[in-house]
Amino acid sequence: MFISIRKYHNVKSVDEVKRRVEQEFVPMLKQNPGFQGYYLVDCNCPESGNVITSITMFDNWASVLDSNDRAKRWVKERLADMLPEPAEAVSGEVILDASKQRIFTTTG
Repeated sequence: MFISIRKYHNVKSVDEVKRRVEQEFVPMLKQNPGFQGYYLVDCNCPESGNVITSITMFDNWASVLDSNDRAKRWVKERLADMLPEPAEAVSGEVILDASKQRIFTTTG
C-alpha cells in the first residue's frame, strides 16, 4: 500500500474546498485503477489558521505518481482561489499498519 499526503495552510474556505474535492476531484481519483481510498482532514487550529490535509491510498507506486501529477494540475485549475500556498507533499509505502481493523497490506 502506498500513501500520498498533502497539507495546505491558510485555506480560505474549508467547506468550499471540501465541496469541490468531493464533487470533482474524488470522481477523478476513483478512475485511477490503483485507487484504494481518500481522506480530507480539517486540521483547523487557532495558531495556524485553516489547515487541511489530504491522504490518498493506492495499491502501487505508479498510481501515486499519477495522482500527484493530477492533483497538482487540478488544484492549480480549480482551487487556486482557495489555497494561497503550495501544498507540503510527501508520499511513500506503508511499512506498518497498527489499525484496529487491518486497512493496509504491507510488504516485507
